[in-house]
Amino acid sequence: MLREVWRVLVPGGRILVVVPNRRGLWARSEISPFGYGRPYSRRQIEALLRDCQFEPRGSGEALFMPPTRSRLLLRGARTWEGIGRRLWPAFAGLLVVEAEKQVYRGNLVREERVTRSFRPLFIPDGATTGLSGHGLGSGATRRGSASGETGPVRRSGSTPTTAR
Repeated sequence: MLREVWRVLVPGGRILVVVPNRRGLWARSEISPFGYGRPYSRRQIEALLRDCQFEPRGSGEALFMPPTRSRLLLRGARTWEGIGRRLWPAFAGLLVVEAEKQVYRGNLVREERVTRSFRPLFIPDGATTGLSGHGLGSGATRRGSASGETGPVRRSGSTPTTAR
């Protein structure tokens, strides 16, 4: 459900999450609506919010009065709330957490250019001079060297290749 809330909330939007406190008496009472379902500790609800890409901004406790149907205790509800807030805030009935939607900017992934290096099929003009001592062997000949033109170097017995 939190993922759906994250989806429909604007970037930077805030939500207020109210859940039963795991330590509180209200989570253990069958006469309260908070006695059913799953209670959370502060650490658990904040971890759940972070997992759903919310950042908890603030939290508090509420409902310090013990769950009861006694009219006498219900008349002193404000007194119970004040005493509970000062003496045992960890045992509140509810946890209230404010969280903000986090939207992270993605990093652009650039495609790597594939560079292919081919062996040259033909030796460029002017590069054929001085190749006789560089592994061409005795069967290497230069075509067109009599007329001053330089062409591709070919070994004797080899067939010329064409570009595809």
